[in-house]
Amino acid sequence: MRRDMINLRRRMRKMGTKLPPPYPNGWFALLESVELKVGEVKQVDSIGENFAVFRTLDGKVHVTDAYCPHLGASLAVGGTIQGDCIECPFHKWRFNSTSGKCVSIPNIETVPRGVGLKVWTSIEIDEAIFVWYDKEGRSPDWEIPAVEDIKKGNWIYHARNEFLISSHIQDIPENGADVAHLNAIHSDHLMAGKSLPTTDCWNALGFHEWNGKWESTDIPHEARVSITHEVKLFNRFTMIKFDVEARQIGASYVQLKLSHRFGRVIFLQTVTPLEPLLQKVVHRVYAPWYIRPLANFMMWGETVMFHRDVMIWNKKQFVHNPQLVKTDKCIKAFRSWFQQFYTENSITFKDAILGPKKDLIDW
Repeated sequence: MRRDMINLRRRMRKMGTKLPPPYPNGWFALLESVELKVGEVKQVDSIGENFAVFRTLDGKVHVTDAYCPHLGASLAVGGTIQGDCIECPFHKWRFNSTSGKCVSIPNIETVPRGVGLKVWTSIEIDEAIFVWYDKEGRSPDWEIPAVEDIKKGNWIYHARNEFLISSHIQDIPENGADVAHLNAIHSDHLMAGKSLPTTDCWNALGFHEWNGKWESTDIPHEARVSITHEVKLFNRFTMIKFDVEARQIGASYVQLKLSHRFGRVIFLQTVTPLEPLLQKVVHRVYAPWYIRPLANFMMWGETVMFHRDVMIWNKKQFVHNPQLVKTDKCIKAFRSWFQQFYTENSITFKDAILGPKKDLIDW
């Protein structure tokens, strides 16, 4: 017990003080579509909640509380789909998947009023299942835009990775606004591996150079960044060049498009809090079928680069009042924008950049 308390104190000291709320409002990914078959029920514990995620026989996905209100059995352990209902394995109580109302109890002619499950608002988009979370119980006031090339079948799934990260959720999307860190820890050649920057002979063969610029948008829940990524031989001759467009949607979803002369791919990043200071991050890459080797290579490269960030996140503090310099204006703007997911005051990223005096910022 004493050892656990010491570890807890160390963990909290590492995370910092005055942490933001652990679960921002918005859409969070619970499962990938391929993980849930027709007639299947799964329990997912995240965002401080216990969910039963299931697909009815018509192919639609529903999300409810995980436990039966009768005697607390898990609907995901032996629960079955009966028509448009989910049936508890313990006593065969049935609950409508849309309303959550109990519609049938064995040997009971009339179901008592008010018996039911909480039904969570959910969507299935970009081949993933998202649930809407709002600490005040409000309905969604924005939707996730679908990637049209995935929706139309022009781009197909190629590869994925998954990370568990010990940090506050805000650290991860905020990393995208921190353009200065790109050339600090992502400049080393991929062959240098997942470790943090070192003087390495591989850099003579390929050095990564990044130039990023955050862009304003009038959509309150979106922020965007454009990045030019070049691999240079002897830090002089450009060998490979990628144009990157990142679309931060809410607190937990990123659509990141990479363009190269050989084709285009898109990375989909989801961040889901499993615990207040434990995040599950998944990347999936989609592209046309005929550039599978390029898509797989990019996923490998992205995994190497992202692992360097993870090494920082797992050991850093969340600084509530950071000491910023002129080149950190993007971080300051991002933090102002991100506050809308903790409060009712919704501001656009454009307003966050311009500030209260509407002064233009020289990026």
